[in-house]
Amino acid sequence: MVGSSEEARERPDAQGGHAIGATLDGPRGVVAAMPGPCGAESAGDRVGHFDVEALTASRAMVDRGCNPEDIVRMAFVGRLVDGREPFTTDIKVDRPVTAAALLPSDAVILRGARSRRGTSTLACTANASVLVVAYPSSTFVTVAAATQAAADNLAADISSRFPNERPPSTVPLITWFSHGDQVRSLARDITAPAWADIACNYPPAVHAQLEGIVATNTPDDSGKLILWHGPPGTGKTTALRALMRAWEPWCDTQYIADPERLFALPGYLIEVFSTDLGGTRGADGSEDGNDQRWRLIVAEDCDEYIRESARRDAGASLGRLLNVTDGVLGQGYNTLILLTTNEDLRRIHPALTRPGRCFAETAFSLFSPSEARAWLPEHIPGPTTPTSLAELFALTGPYAASHAHVEHEPTGYYL
Repeated sequence: MVGSSEEARERPDAQGGHAIGATLDGPRGVVAAMPGPCGAESAGDRVGHFDVEALTASRAMVDRGCNPEDIVRMAFVGRLVDGREPFTTDIKVDRPVTAAALLPSDAVILRGARSRRGTSTLACTANASVLVVAYPSSTFVTVAAATQAAADNLAADISSRFPNERPPSTVPLITWFSHGDQVRSLARDITAPAWADIACNYPPAVHAQLEGIVATNTPDDSGKLILWHGPPGTGKTTALRALMRAWEPWCDTQYIADPERLFALPGYLIEVFSTDLGGTRGADGSEDGNDQRWRLIVAEDCDEYIRESARRDAGASLGRLLNVTDGVLGQGYNTLILLTTNEDLRRIHPALTRPGRCFAETAFSLFSPSEARAWLPEHIPGPTTPTSLAELFALTGPYAASHAHVEHEPTGYYL
């Protein structure tokens, strides 16, 4: 939190609380001078340097609510506030990039902070300061210099160092997982097919349901739970990747690696829902949109938490799931939850599919013998029993069996 020492006595901070430290000599907080990162003669002298003269121009409140990232950003703001580098230029890219990959060769890194939200790095060149904030799904760069031309020139140089645009066949994915008593996230790009390229791989009834979901352009108030169920091998995961690609302009996808812990631990659940991972574009995909981007939280193979016996088998997990979909816990978040299961709909807890809670419920069915024959090439005999998509692909592959009869395991077994 940055401001004058007089304002800090009264002003609520940006997080909605109040400053703990009050004045320069206050007993509970520390007021530090805004640092001048590039005020020394040499790079070695710059490291750790705080310009005492900046005290006469601006002060930064440092209290128990401040974290290392705040300190890094205060260090950058110092020269902007006291007028030594009053001109800035901002850059944003929708993927994570390290500061080392962006900074010019003469830049000196002065401060750095890493947290579960991302990394903040302060660096300076001979005539400018640079703040790089990298989240798991995006990177923000701010350049401050003595003139607007200098800020623009350095920003252009940094922009040229951004990696090439992501291939259209890939989408960003945030994966959440618990590690001991900590919750962590990992960003990566994954390959995702276009819906038009895979739509033919679903029986007509499934195709019609998925077509409507994929075409959604920000949901209405009809519910926040998406439930996909059906036998193994019916293409749920492939459809999920196509959905991620179709929704990418307005929705970030976050995958839960351990859903059994997500719904069992309230702290994990709140962490995932409340952490801002840098998605700042509007719902229409614009950079300056006022509406926060939506999030799609995905948990696969959630049989334990959604079957009819879930309250007995999984304790409070089902209750928390219901609460985040349309209860108080989920209010104020532009978040959809997609669950997949191999369970039959008749075994799923009815509370999950009641009107107003479930945005979309899709049954991934097997191909009937006639649908399978229409899907297969003419030279391959069609099966005589209902068949999964995975089994149809097996019939067309190099190791296809000499006959088309397929034995099925009961629904609920995993591949």
